[in-house]
Amino acid sequence: MIIQKGLKFTMNDLAANLGISKRTIYEHCESKEHLISVIVDDAINEVKEIEKLIYENDDLTTVGKLKEILLIIPSGLQFGDARLLAEMKRYAPKEWVKIDKQLQEE
Repeated sequence: MIIQKGLKFTMNDLAANLGISKRTIYEHCESKEHLISVIVDDAINEVKEIEKLIYENDDLTTVGKLKEILLIIPSGLQFGDARLLAEMKRYAPKEWVKIDKQLQEE
């Protein structure tokens, strides 16, 4: 839903897309904000895990490691999507801070 509609998706949109009730979603997630937070946290953790594997790969040169790191794209959230990042900054400022910190550290 984030890829299709950005952060403007509703929980109704999500429920319809998944073919489940909104109530079912709320049994697992307390709010849309919580859901977005989990997605952001998972994406950041995925990037960190991939980076660690790259750093530890002795078959890659330093330049090779740098190239691999620059190509990392988390499966759940596209940090390179300018529209999504702008929406994150505007509609989910707490999550934007997490993403911005990760991008700055990189």
